[in-house]
Amino acid sequence: MEFIFFLIAFFCGLFAGSLLKVFSDSNFSGKFILHSASYSHDGKKLKSLCCGLGKMPFGRYLVPGIMTGIIFAAFMYRYGWPKMLWHAVYFLPLVIIFFIDLEHKIIPNSLVIALLALSIPKVCSNLDVKLVLGGLMAGGIFLLLALLSQGGLGGGDIKLAAALGLWFGWQEMLLLIFLAFLVGGLVAVLLLLLGVKSRKDAIPFAPFLVGAAFSVTMWGKEILQWYLQLSGLQFK
Repeated sequence: MEFIFFLIAFFCGLFAGSLLKVFSDSNFSGKFILHSASYSHDGKKLKSLCCGLGKMPFGRYLVPGIMTGIIFAAFMYRYGWPKMLWHAVYFLPLVIIFFIDLEHKIIPNSLVIALLALSIPKVCSNLDVKLVLGGLMAGGIFLLLALLSQGGLGGGDIKLAAALGLWFGWQEMLLLIFLAFLVGGLVAVLLLLLGVKSRKDAIPFAPFLVGAAFSVTMWGKEILQWYLQLSGLQFK
């Protein structure tokens, strides 16, 4: 029976992630992918729709869908129903940010605003100052790094970090930042060694933030508890 719930979560994520990727691509192309079907002048919309579907690069939308499906299934395993739903909805904009920044090197303000809007109920319901401190801390750290790196981090990265901090709180956000820079640094070194990128090439950082956010959502508290126990500190 549990397998059925995982399967349902996966296919819901598959559908949601693929659909959102279609709409996000339409915003960058300036028209919907089935634009011709909506504006056919010969009245044969069904034929135009079928032609449009036949030309769709399904792999482009299937990959984000599969990624979202795996995330949904993982949250179902970790949190169960209905607690996983809130995490799943929050990660929908993050998945789209992952692929947009990877392809276009930009983080749309509309998606960051969506993340902030999803964080507000969590902040208001918990009245937890750690969440507010997380947003301020993460935004401040990334602003400072952007100034020091002279363009190494963009404004989108700063806003995304602040939005994530407001959701995770300052403790888990510190872990998230550490994981993002650790994996991002290793990938950057690997790309340089393989000659895929040069020192002058920019590497999108949002995918590493999204990956770290998933890791912290799944195992963040356990990782922090393990570290703080080793250091003799107390985790609350």
